[in-house]
Amino acid sequence: MLFHSKIMKNDLQMLFNITSEKSYNITFPIVSEQYIHHFIRGYFDGDGHVNYRGYTVSFVGGSRKYMETLLTTLNQHRFDPYMTENGKHYRVFITGRKSIKQFADWIYHDKSLYLKRKYEAFAQETFTADKLHDRKRNRNRK
Repeated sequence: MLFHSKIMKNDLQMLFNITSEKSYNITFPIVSEQYIHHFIRGYFDGDGHVNYRGYTVSFVGGSRKYMETLLTTLNQHRFDPYMTENGKHYRVFITGRKSIKQFADWIYHDKSLYLKRKYEAFAQETFTADKLHDRKRNRNRK
């Protein structure tokens, strides 16, 4: 978004602690447990990707702190994610047929707003999570 008013720009930066480099130093907000799946769904819709055939879900971000907190949050919900670094960007991955089914069930539980094309990618799975399993992942990844 571009602002042509220096006063408005300065006010927004001061009120909301917005900087021009926010993508690289933003922190994960404090979100109530009852809403965290909605927040994750929104972030996934914006900066996430699902490769259904490869049984992979990924998120991308520029802030190490933000992505580490996302990783921790997904770990707390037992998705067994891992993170990689590529220059200035970080990626958090969830892999496995069962894991991505459980992830989809979690983020789309009591959904209201969501990106239809991403929801439909998950809808390709015809089995329930209890009928699925994940392959063992190579733990030697970075």
